[in-house]
Amino acid sequence: MLKSRYIQYIIFILLLTSTLMGWSWAWGLLFVFWTIPAYFSGEVFSINMVERRYEPVFFWVIITTWIVLGVSMIAMDIPLLLALLKT
Repeated sequence: MLKSRYIQYIIFILLLTSTLMGWSWAWGLLFVFWTIPAYFSGEVFSINMVERRYEPVFFWVIITTWIVLGVSMIAMDIPLLLALLKT
């Protein structure tokens, strides 16, 4: 329990820093990672809980949107990531 709390703090600081620096790749990773537990649990939270068994179309629209947003946010920062790796 304590270890997961430290991870939450680290991720929060990373997201805050990436927002202040104008980096979108961290938010993109978060969107992509959100899809993993949602896929396995069959539930996503979008204002209200959306369950795959009751609203399959809306569930998949949300999952697809998260993946597209996540990948596009990561792709927008590829030049930045490459520049950071070169230094």
